[in-house]
Amino acid sequence: MLPDVPDDTRVRIEVGFAGVPAGQEALWSLGPGPHTTTTRAARHAYFAIGRFASATDTAQQLTLEARFAEGHFDVPAARRDLGKLLAAEAKIFAPDRPETLRVLVVPMPHDDDADDHGTSLTGSAILWMDGGLKWGEAQARLAAHEMFHLYLGQIIDRGGDEPDERTYWFSEGFTEHYTDVVMARAKVYDAQGWLEMLRLRVRRYHQHPQCETPNDKAEMRWGGAAIQLPYLRGSMVAAYVDAAMRRASGGKRSLDDLMRTLLGRARRHEAPLDSERMLGVIAAEAGKEVAATVRAVALGGQRLTLPKDAFGPCVVVTGEGDKQDVVAAPGVDLAKCFASL
Repeated sequence: MLPDVPDDTRVRIEVGFAGVPAGQEALWSLGPGPHTTTTRAARHAYFAIGRFASATDTAQQLTLEARFAEGHFDVPAARRDLGKLLAAEAKIFAPDRPETLRVLVVPMPHDDDADDHGTSLTGSAILWMDGGLKWGEAQARLAAHEMFHLYLGQIIDRGGDEPDERTYWFSEGFTEHYTDVVMARAKVYDAQGWLEMLRLRVRRYHQHPQCETPNDKAEMRWGGAAIQLPYLRGSMVAAYVDAAMRRASGGKRSLDDLMRTLLGRARRHEAPLDSERMLGVIAAEAGKEVAATVRAVALGGQRLTLPKDAFGPCVVVTGEGDKQDVVAAPGVDLAKCFASL
């Protein structure tokens, strides 16, 4: 039993497993050895015992330790894609110290009505996937989303007095944006798959019934009707900030630089992010005018019309307001341009 103390209380924890059956392995999300962490992290830990296939990949100073529960459908394909995603994520954060990310993949019985899902916990992510399906883009995209959360949402923590759902516009929205960025840079998507996902996100944002509902009015708790709103709205904000930073710097800076700034804040143990602190970082990195627009959209519910170059040189955002769409840039060979990302 954990003590009844505030979530940010620092504790030292060592977990011992006894009676594990021969040939099986015991796991917990923080990994081997004793850990000094918070009671919140300990409360959100997972534990698993079973037979696992394992895979380890490294990129720069990042290490990925993956476990695939017995019965998983395609371990070689999953390991291939997870390694590519790790390399792409390492290039974004350029970690200045060794870091280990952990992923547990659990196959579930086939169910036509069930969706794959996952969650990111301190130091580790767990994915529940249909064990009857082949590993493909959809499974890799879920893995990319949860792996990115191991930085944004875990190492780069959110906090303050706001309820968690009020900060989803950046913790979930920026992660959703970067899910497609990482998938594209890792070439786990093909060019057409990437384009279709961008189109889907833009259309879903503009078609969401609460698209213009302020952040503090939308029902965004898990199970609420608007739970997807911050994912969609925040991903549009991320694309907007990225385009603004690229344009202002002549292509020398991008949202990647802002993410590294957030990592630096976390390394220095600065206050966890809330909406106001995040807006302050955006103002410092992209300018006060950009931050003002983000405030109006993310908090005020103003509909965001993306600039034509929101997603880079390979595609163009067309139309205004709720008529926006994404198409291949005229005169550009999409496959060749995508290969250069």
